[in-house]
Amino acid sequence: MKTRTCYICEIDKPLDKEHFYAKKTDREGFMWRCKNCDNKKRNGRKPKGYNRKYNLKYYYGLTEEQYKQIFESQQGLCPICNKPPLTNERLAVEHDHVTKEVRGLVHRKCNRGLGFLGDDPNNCDRAAKFLRENKTGIFIK
Repeated sequence: MKTRTCYICEIDKPLDKEHFYAKKTDREGFMWRCKNCDNKKRNGRKPKGYNRKYNLKYYYGLTEEQYKQIFESQQGLCPICNKPPLTNERLAVEHDHVTKEVRGLVHRKCNRGLGFLGDDPNNCDRAAKFLRENKTGIFIK
């Protein structure tokens, strides 16, 4: 029977499902740390929501309370598409990439749309004009 040495506890253990979790990308099909060490590592993780609070503060200077205030001031709707977030979805923080000032909360797709248009209001106006003027497709024969 094959064995593997756990890289954390450095104990040689049988290479099977009893001692190691499966890992599809590994040549042998198992992780390099044993189940005991993996479970210890998982139990030491930060509480759910910790990274979100950290990221809001670090990237945007917002607290969770400030995020909620912005969300409520927008009546819980994305200001671009005027729709609420889907179940289990949070609105993304839309911000100016130069000044880092928060503009509001929008759907991720709406945020990407702004990014693809270079966060330029003129590009957004031209895109809206294009859509209004070209309601039917152009067919080339």
